[in-house]
Amino acid sequence: MYVEEFRAKGPLTAAIAEDLAVTPGVSRSSITISSNGRSVHAPVLPWCWDVLRIESGDLVTVTTAHGLGDEDRPAISRFVDRFQALTGGAIPSRTPGARSSAGERAFGVLGLGGRPLPHADLGPP
Repeated sequence: MYVEEFRAKGPLTAAIAEDLAVTPGVSRSSITISSNGRSVHAPVLPWCWDVLRIESGDLVTVTTAHGLGDEDRPAISRFVDRFQALTGGAIPSRTPGARSSAGERAFGVLGLGGRPLPHADLGPP
């Protein structure tokens, strides 16, 4: 399971929700979007996007789980990049060989109940 939190760059709309529901490359990972005390699974986002009430600046949490092998890590990257692009945020450059510590994601493995596993390195708080 991977978890990523970020601030929405703009509001979630019906059109964006439809686009996000079919993000390529994430078909085997279960993706859940949470905000404002509500959670929705990505495949049903076009029908219940409005319960999330995501506006610019709102905290959004995306989780991925149940992918085969290590599919959850690229799935969360693709989904969050697409979400930010569609709501007005910039996507970081993916130029091969060009690495910078700025903007890197911190991924962590969570145990049952959402608590970090004792050996999981979650990076800085």
